[in-house]
Order: sequence, then structure tokens, then C-alpha cells
Amino acid sequence: MYLPADQFEDKVLRQGDIIRQVHLCGAINLASVLYSVTANSQDAASWTVPLPPKRGDAIVLSHSCEIAPENGVKLTSIILAPIRDINTATRPEKIEELIKSNLIDQAKVDASYLKYFYLPPNPLLEHAVGAIADFSKCFSLRKQCYQSLLDNKVIQLTPQAQCEMSLKLALYFHRS
Repeated sequence: MYLPADQFEDKVLRQGDIIRQVHLCGAINLASVLYSVTANSQDAASWTVPLPPKRGDAIVLSHSCEIAPENGVKLTSIILAPIRDINTATRPEKIEELIKSNLIDQAKVDASYLKYFYLPPNPLLEHAVGAIADFSKCFSLRKQCYQSLLDNKVIQLTPQAQCEMSLKLALYFHRS
């Protein structure tokens, strides 16, 4: 699932790269958003979030060719998904099904847990006992964050794992 340290590409971001301590922009606790309105309107005039930014591990979802420096980083942003503790994703008796859901039979697509991609235990992960990339909470950062993301890259998926993740991501967005 993960490339060994001697094969790790530290000069470029790839789809499936895991980044430590990213500002999880899509993880705002909406209950903590405070809206203010003017006296004669019900429309929000402004809003504040009085909590500190949430930081954590995230996985790169953008296509490798679109964020490659030699291609001029074609996108205006880099798409990421937060990585969560596997134990918060489903009931304990369903975790084994979630883990097996990474392997999708392309001949007969009958997948479960499409919004999650399982990441096996790794001491470099925030959730070292096993985690999931949560596609349903994807967010983007400006392309100017490229170097900062690269500086915090800690894990690179194998080409096979990259393909499995991209297939599952495509199925997640394509489902009807």
C-alpha cells in the first residue's frame, strides 16, 4: 500500500500522497459558526468561527498530472480529503467490510463504503491503527500551498494503491 522510504518522491506531489498537519478547511464545525444580521434583515451580514482551525492528516485527490510542477500546476487549487480514524467511520462489526471495500471488481461493480478509502496502519499516520480517507469531506487549497503541502508529505501510495483509490473516488462521484 505504501512505498518504502527509498522509493518515496520528495520533490513532487502525487495523487494519493498523505500530508501531515493540513488545515482541514472542509472540517468546519457548523454549530460553531456565529452569524450576525442587521436589524432589518434576516440575511447574514457576516459570520465568525471562534474556534481555532482544525489541522490533521489529508490525502491528495487531485490528478498527478494536473498538480505536476513541470506542467505548471494546471489547476487553481489542490483537492484533498481529510483522513479520519477508522473506528469513527462505522460500527465495529462493519469495519472488516469497510477494509475489504477498497478492492473493487471492475467487471461487476458492487461496492460498499464508496465514500471511504481504507488506509492500513502506519506509524506516520495521525491515526496509526488504521484510517480512512473521507471523500465526502473533500476540500481544496490554493495552488500556492503546493510547497507547504510538499514539505509536509509523509507517505506515498504505491502505484497499485493509487489506482485503487482513484477508481473508488471515481465511483463515489459517479454513483447515481
